[in-house]
Amino acid sequence: MNKKKIAIIIGIVAVITAIVVACVFFIEFLLREDEDYDDSETKKKTEATTKDIVDKEPDNEQDKEEDKEQEEEEIPAEPIEPVELTSLQKLNADYSEGKLTADEYFSQLLCLANNADSLNEKYKSENKAPMTAGELGLEIFYKGHKNELSDEVKKAFIEYAFQMDVTIGEKNEAAEAAPMAFITTNEDQSAVKNHTLDKVCLSKNGNFLIWYTEEGLDAITKEDAIGIGNRMEDAILVYEQTFGESYTYNPKVDDRLFNNDYSHAKKVMENCEVDLSSLENAMSVYVYDTGSENVLATHFYWLELGLDWNDFWGNFDNDGIINYPYVRVNQRGINDNKESLYQVVAHELFHQYQSAYAEEKINAFYPAGQVLYESAASYASALVSQTTSIDTYLNGWSGRYAQNINVNIKNIAAEYGGVGYPVFPYLYSYAQNVSDGNAKILKAHLEAEELLHLQGYATKEELAKASNHLAFSMLSKNYTNKAFIPDKSVAMKCTLEHNTTYNETIAAAAVNYYKLTPYMNIKVSLINDDYLHFNIFGKKGEDWEILIGNTQSIDMSTYQYKDYEEIYLAVANANLLSDSVYTIEMGDELYSSNGGTFNTAIDNYSLTATMTMTMSGIKTTSVMTGKVDELHQKEYLKTQVKAFGMVVSSVETYTDFARGITYTSVPTTSGTQWQREDGASYLVDMLGIIDNLNSMENVEEIDTNHYRIKLNTEEMSGLLESGDNNSSAVRGSIDVDVYVSNGYITKMEYDFTSLFSGFDEYTTTILFSNYNTAGDVQIPQRIIDEANNN
Repeated sequence: MNKKKIAIIIGIVAVITAIVVACVFFIEFLLREDEDYDDSETKKKTEATTKDIVDKEPDNEQDKEEDKEQEEEEIPAEPIEPVELTSLQKLNADYSEGKLTADEYFSQLLCLANNADSLNEKYKSENKAPMTAGELGLEIFYKGHKNELSDEVKKAFIEYAFQMDVTIGEKNEAAEAAPMAFITTNEDQSAVKNHTLDKVCLSKNGNFLIWYTEEGLDAITKEDAIGIGNRMEDAILVYEQTFGESYTYNPKVDDRLFNNDYSHAKKVMENCEVDLSSLENAMSVYVYDTGSENVLATHFYWLELGLDWNDFWGNFDNDGIINYPYVRVNQRGINDNKESLYQVVAHELFHQYQSAYAEEKINAFYPAGQVLYESAASYASALVSQTTSIDTYLNGWSGRYAQNINVNIKNIAAEYGGVGYPVFPYLYSYAQNVSDGNAKILKAHLEAEELLHLQGYATKEELAKASNHLAFSMLSKNYTNKAFIPDKSVAMKCTLEHNTTYNETIAAAAVNYYKLTPYMNIKVSLINDDYLHFNIFGKKGEDWEILIGNTQSIDMSTYQYKDYEEIYLAVANANLLSDSVYTIEMGDELYSSNGGTFNTAIDNYSLTATMTMTMSGIKTTSVMTGKVDELHQKEYLKTQVKAFGMVVSSVETYTDFARGITYTSVPTTSGTQWQREDGASYLVDMLGIIDNLNSMENVEEIDTNHYRIKLNTEEMSGLLESGDNNSSAVRGSIDVDVYVSNGYITKMEYDFTSLFSGFDEYTTTILFSNYNTAGDVQIPQRIIDEANNN
């Protein structure tokens, strides 16, 4: 580009200058006439308005860069792995690699469920993430591998399932529980085997019997027992309203209930004034210290276990089961994290809802597929949750999903015991965007290929809305219900480099995220894939916005979003079954960052300039906004002159620098007229300032991205003459503060006050933005014609 003066502001034409000066003297005249007039409040408002304009750019550019680096560190480039694997993850890894037999693996699972201290040292872990029994997969594994298990392990599982270490009855009358020698050591055996539950309460709607004690290591309060039961009652109402099917429970009551074997239980009920008939229709919930540090609750559906329990019938004389299915609650959760406990109990209760639904629809003890079995239970639990915290059982699972959101949805489920705990946020987005989505989620339970049917139940448009909703919600953590908010940030796919083409693959139902900067030329495209969509999301302050949503191609510069603190590209695959491909083409940088070189190749930009003049205590402010089209040598500005907070003049100006012509609007009594003037002056020699910055001649570096340049009156002649202030006789120099960012000038501050004797204040501040994205300037032909005729 040839060396030339680059326009910052068009010369304030003589008409504007005359208006400014006239306003000053006119206002001064008014004040002389009315000395009682108090302009203090108006002056404050005017000063505040001016300050707002000036302060759009940060005072400390270094702080801005440091904040930007800190924000980038908050989003991991890759999924974050826990400091230490959980015990379950360690076990699953060794079993999948053939280092454990089915019998050894299942015996360790039993230890993990009952007493983590009895685990093999190799599998102990300090990472004790809350789990459900379903995550351990005990029932499923037992069914599939029963023939590979020893009698000892089978018996231990039956003892665990039928609560052989629990008795119901008064403390001094309860029968001694059978020992669980397989799971406990000799030292702690006595502490584990004697769980005596001597209290019971009935939940508010009569659906649950809560068995508990108020004494010893298992103790909870009656209020806590009632709280568990009533939260379960509330969950029933939510499930019925959400999924459209009635909750049913048909308990299987042991024949011994009405014999003397359960006389202790009947006495507990009488003492607690609970009618014995409730055993015919209420689920039993047993609360005690199960010994597990991880499992907060368990749902047992007796028939689904597929046990040949007659082999061990003699061991059931004193079991703690009165009716089944039942829920076991770990007393430790009451004190550790009560909201997490409530979430897990609701999760386990939904398994009863699912099982009853499957039994009614397909005569099965539980649903056919496994992804929805657990993910829907967590989703339903989240709907019930009343948490104000984001540090609960569900937030942890949502966080794992966020860290694996770019993985095939089935593989996320498989990583955690073959079930879908982490992916429940997807079900929320599905339900929000698919017609009758919740009913379709429940219906898909009946199919072994649940994801196939979830996809088949929805249109492509609905699935796209669901995946884009998920992409935005997980990144922004934009959930009203805090139970869905992930406790970790989403994983980034990769870092995008300039002048690079990326041929990317996205997994089924996945979201790929890329963090962008405001200085990227980016093009994203795909080939014939109705399921794939692109989004641009932005964060400003605490607010997130969808800047570009649900599109199948992007070709843009990100500079238009420079005001956003964070910008992201999110690629969302609405297909639940298949991967897809797309291409990202990264263009040149929008700025030069080599060795502090500042840009001279500028096609266009936007500006806001504020000129403040105070004379005899009277302040006027001129604010000019518009854009400069350097490529076509044209400019448009709108100028408003304010005094005492009131607009006293407003004009528009078009300038054709190549022809040396200026067109100015002039207000008249009959409307606005346009006038032509020969001449088009440059107020600021930007190229000269850029040359100074590049050479550091007459430049002082004040701070990072903040410089002070000494300019003489000749170098500032255009700007000085615009004020009609007899500047031709002025000699001297001033310091101009220049602020830069990423190779561009962002702000200039001039203070001419010392050069003139008649002004109390004479300052100009100019803000620059939208370099090369502000667009062209075209002078309307009607304005040219009208101005030429005048």
